[in-house]
Amino acid sequence: MKKVLNICRVLVPAFVFLLCLVTASAASKTVYLSSGGADTNDGATYQSAVNTIERAYALLGDGDGQIVLCSKLELGSAYVMPKSRGTVTLTASDGKFYFPLGALSFSESLTFSGPTVLQRISITPTGTAILACGGQDVTVGSRVKTVGTLILIGGYNVTEGMRAEDCSISRDYTVTVNSGKFSYFRGGNRRATGAAPFGNISGNAKIVINEGTFTATDSSANVCALTGMNNQSGDSTLIISGGTIMSSLYAVGRAGTNEIGAAPTVSGNLSIEIHGGKVSGKKIDRLQDTSAAFSGAYSLNLSGGTYPLIESIGGGENSTLQMAENLKSNGGIAEVEFTNPLRTGADPWVIYRDGYYYMVCTGNPIRCYKSATLDGLATATGVPIWTAPSGAQINDTSRMYSKDIWSPELHYIEESEFGKEYAGWWLYFSADDGDNVNHRLYCVRSTNEDPTAAPFVHPVTGESNLPYKTVIGDDSVWCIGQSLLRAGGKTYMMWTSETGRGTPNFKQNNSIALLKNPYEISGTPVIFNTPTYAWEKHGAAYNATTGASYPEVVEGATQVYSDDGSIIVTYTGSGYWTTYYALGALVLKTGGDPLKATDWTKSETPMFVHQNGVYGPGHAAFTKDAAGNRWMIYHAYIDAAKTKRYVFIQPYTLSGTTFDMNGGPYSTDTVLKIMDNQPSIFSAVHDFATVK
Repeated sequence: MKKVLNICRVLVPAFVFLLCLVTASAASKTVYLSSGGADTNDGATYQSAVNTIERAYALLGDGDGQIVLCSKLELGSAYVMPKSRGTVTLTASDGKFYFPLGALSFSESLTFSGPTVLQRISITPTGTAILACGGQDVTVGSRVKTVGTLILIGGYNVTEGMRAEDCSISRDYTVTVNSGKFSYFRGGNRRATGAAPFGNISGNAKIVINEGTFTATDSSANVCALTGMNNQSGDSTLIISGGTIMSSLYAVGRAGTNEIGAAPTVSGNLSIEIHGGKVSGKKIDRLQDTSAAFSGAYSLNLSGGTYPLIESIGGGENSTLQMAENLKSNGGIAEVEFTNPLRTGADPWVIYRDGYYYMVCTGNPIRCYKSATLDGLATATGVPIWTAPSGAQINDTSRMYSKDIWSPELHYIEESEFGKEYAGWWLYFSADDGDNVNHRLYCVRSTNEDPTAAPFVHPVTGESNLPYKTVIGDDSVWCIGQSLLRAGGKTYMMWTSETGRGTPNFKQNNSIALLKNPYEISGTPVIFNTPTYAWEKHGAAYNATTGASYPEVVEGATQVYSDDGSIIVTYTGSGYWTTYYALGALVLKTGGDPLKATDWTKSETPMFVHQNGVYGPGHAAFTKDAAGNRWMIYHAYIDAAKTKRYVFIQPYTLSGTTFDMNGGPYSTDTVLKIMDNQPSIFSAVHDFATVK
């Protein structure tokens, strides 16, 4: 008997071990899928890949497993994935090989029918599309690349003709996001039309955001919310530990159009926890609007995160707020991740003062973006601060500054520079009448300490929106892009001038003059930089027959002050219409005179050129983050065809007069880290029954 028992002691563990191996093998089953495969294959290798997603799911059976996409999978419109009991991982990597063409492509919507993990894969919808989790446990894992406009919802994309029972969910589910870029998320259903039913969610829903970006802003009606467009009796929880939400955030989102009767009801308890990441909207609130009836309890826990634009943190009946002490007081600094570009825009200019960053870009009207953090400018709402005249406002004088509003810069003039009467905010820009040859320099000044809060006026007459024209010489010379330089206790104006228009020697140059006051120059202007190196001359051309010409270019002079007192001026060389547009630098010799061209030393090579899919980087501005780290703001294209300019920010270091741009520009999928200041947000709190 003892011998039998001893044998059992050996055989049973061995059997269990073998059983575990079989189970592990089944759990880790891999099926390869390729458009070049065939469903008669076994899918065991990429050489024997199957051809359809249905066959791949069938081969996995009821257990866990992964489907490796070796090429793009075209799913069509409103596609519903096959049902599964086990968790299916959709990926473009088998752990040994990565298939760069592996992608899910669809239009309208893609709905999951079982537990799913997306891992190291591309999702490439056509137009605006919905990734619907269908009330399943779905994880958007690491290194998921989303292209286009993709909306993430925990429930169903409900269309007209569906029955309420078809879009109702009684099970618990969790949606986790660890990467990717989406427009917005909703925890439940989304109604495609006003005639679609609401459906009922009685299970408990959880949304977990660890990383990822949600790009919808407050200008959109559809923004991030915990609930969906459905009746909801189950409890819902949102946990944010990282990532970026560019919009306001709501517990109960808008219900959509209500063409089929009463608004939906939400009776479950709702909880939002924010432990990290960034919420860049103006509000965190219980209700987006009153179209849904909410009778449950609402709790909000803010233990971390940054809130650069927050104005309102609202509760209501039966609501509780718990807020960390560091968010109740000023002085906190948090590390935040982001990716470029920040937003569309050309000729960005950023200045920091009294706790806020202000940005203006080329455009009409000139809009000022204000944020407590530098990266928060990505979602800040632009406030019009100057608008060119139009219609009945046009006369012989105003016509000359009614078009082509270029390269605005916002500067704060200190009392020590020209006296108390001139202290405050000044806006500089160039404009013409629609004919580029007539571009000239203009400025207006603010009547308020907040440049977004009051109109800009003529600096002499005080007339609203009327600019002052800064006359250069006999006023016959084209000029754009003024900026201010402080050196040796004096304030100078730099701008871009030209010589030789219509000749083979056509050039754009950097000019400078001493300022008598913020709007008038003193003395004779000096050209202190002109195109001399080959890298500054790309795009130049002359047609002797027609006289048409494109200039050699240096432009966009911007001051940078080193910690050791050195003064550097960066500028952009070559035509903006080329991909060779790049950033160079001039150094003023110690104790030098900015009005002497010989006191400036120019680098023979550019320090910042196109690479990594970023084209034509230039027109730089410079600032620091909350920890004093240096950042450059610039514009660039993200396609070689140069269809649209975007605003980028890039870290750099400066030792004496030597720049280190850290190998940039970085590609747009590079995750950058910035130190953000977090002022107290406690003053935004209102209407909570309990505050802890």
